[in-house]
Amino acid sequence: MQPEPYGGFETDVCLTAFKNRSSAKYVELKSKFQTDFGKNLDDYDMYSQVQLKYSGDDYFVADQLFVKYKTDALGRKVVDDIVVIENKLSSTTPLTTPQSNAFNSTSLTVRSQNLPSQFGSNQNITSGTVLNFSGTKQWYKVHDGSNGDAISGISKMQ
Repeated sequence: MQPEPYGGFETDVCLTAFKNRSSAKYVELKSKFQTDFGKNLDDYDMYSQVQLKYSGDDYFVADQLFVKYKTDALGRKVVDDIVVIENKLSSTTPLTTPQSNAFNSTSLTVRSQNLPSQFGSNQNITSGTVLNFSGTKQWYKVHDGSNGDAISGISKMQ
């Protein structure tokens, strides 16, 4: 991974905003998600900098990954749904080639080792976990418009 310009838009701005469920930008993302997909973002855990395989050993790093869990018939917590967030310094910044390839994939597999939820739920995401969207693909691009010190837009990717 390359170091981020402008002091870490992904970590200092986006991650900070989204891990606070009462922040204006989390509330904005939650509202967009409700409007776009009819789902409640509060039902999801959030993970940061998750390496996700999309084809064999090819992978990309999701800036934020929201994961909803359900309990299966055996009483185990399993992934029910996901939302992928990509942070860019501009609304016109394209996805990288690995991100574009992953966007076109129907299934992702966690490559990262045992990442904790940013919401402190004690629900870690572990290597080998297969992730699928519950229905429609749910990706958002979060961007700034100038120097990487504030979120100026959140848009659904299609």
